[in-house]
Amino acid sequence: MPEIATPAPRPLPSARVPAVLVTLVALVLLIVGASLSQAAAPYPPAPYSELIRQIDAHQVKRAVISNKAHTVKVRLTDGRRELVTFTAAQSAELRAKLKAAGAKVKFARQKKKSGGGHPLRYAAGAGLLLLVAAGGGFYVVSRRRQVADPVRDDPAAAAGPPREADRT
Repeated sequence: MPEIATPAPRPLPSARVPAVLVTLVALVLLIVGASLSQAAAPYPPAPYSELIRQIDAHQVKRAVISNKAHTVKVRLTDGRRELVTFTAAQSAELRAKLKAAGAKVKFARQKKKSGGGHPLRYAAGAGLLLLVAAGGGFYVVSRRRQVADPVRDDPAAAAGPPREADRT
């Protein structure tokens, strides 16, 4: 009875391909996270009464007043930052108290409207490009494995050339 050849077992996928994909995904997340973290850290909110107490105690180093938003960004002598909202009626009193306490007072300029969001768009585009490149690389590697594995396409090729006993 002729011996039936069994196809060779398929090799396990390389551990390098998943490691490369994990590395690329981590790199994309790092790039996107870095671009998002470049935004200024927000000032924690504080009540107006606390600000008045700090002004009276000469704890305010500098202040940036925004009349349009009715907010003041305060830098304290100990380095902390705070964001305080005030009413329009409190604006003149606040300015006078800050100047009398010796704090540097600035007024926020109105920013011009621009086509903002460009750095984020570039980061998103770079991330998308990396994902496409990773997908293309994965496709090429998996395609090479299919071409290099003749057993899957033709089981007779795995058996090898016919033997002398089979010819007779």
